[in-house]
Amino acid sequence: MSIFYVKGYKEIDEDLSREFYDTILDFLRKHGFERYEVSNFAKPGFESKHNLTYWNNGEYIGLGVGASGYVYPYRYKNSSNLTSYLHGKRNLEKDFITKNDNKIYFLLCNLRKKQGFLLKTYEILFKTRFFDDFSGKIEKFLENNLIIVENNRVFCSDEGLIKLDLILKEII
Repeated sequence: MSIFYVKGYKEIDEDLSREFYDTILDFLRKHGFERYEVSNFAKPGFESKHNLTYWNNGEYIGLGVGASGYVYPYRYKNSSNLTSYLHGKRNLEKDFITKNDNKIYFLLCNLRKKQGFLLKTYEILFKTRFFDDFSGKIEKFLENNLIIVENNRVFCSDEGLIKLDLILKEII
């Protein structure tokens, strides 16, 4: 239970929330900030390299209590219990990433980024074509301009980034 719940705060109306979001987006762009990822903005050249490691599906080592890591082909999470961690019980969860899992992570990560991904990159990584793998699942998002294909790159429009969870649920 949060302090907001205890004090009786309610979520604002969805339409008002969207109006606030659009106002903030417009303000940031007018001041030189660009969205480079669904929930991150920066001036060009100042994007978070740390966050982009995740969204580019790069490997990273998680050290310490509760840390997560990814060293292909495993994703892992360390114990959040300090005593267990200090007694050598560090890896609480360790998942082997299959080829299909990797496709899902690729979409989850790359569609979050404003630049999306190159179709050629998908083909090289998975030895198959993106539209062959997702035929019948992606067309309505293309028709509604939520997903855009331009210059052999697949990416979400501003509206697509707002609805990304819905898009990914239906595609995956």
